Amino acid sequence: IAMAQRITIMIAGKSYELSAKTATEEHYIRLAAERINRSFALYSEKFSSVSDFDKLAFSALADTIVLLKLEKEKAELDSSLSALSSELDSYLKKIEK
Repeated sequence: IAMAQRITIMIAGKSYELSAKTATEEHYIRLAAERINRSFALYSEKFSSVSDFDKLAFSALADTIVLLKLEKEKAELDSSLSALSSELDSYLKKIEK
């Protein structure tokens, strides 16, 4: 059993020590930190007088909106896939007769 690896990431200039159970998890943690930092930098450029907390809150809000839209789109695609699969099964049963 692999032990969790301790990693350090920076978010909005602050260092955070986390543990990653796998190399894949570490990769995603680092990608997420980079994305947060890019978003934070954009909000910093647009709203220099706003607190860092508020910039991070806006960043989280924007990313959550994107996530919700993607979840809705995935659910619609899953539904379409299920319908197509049913149609295919029905078609295959007809031609087997």
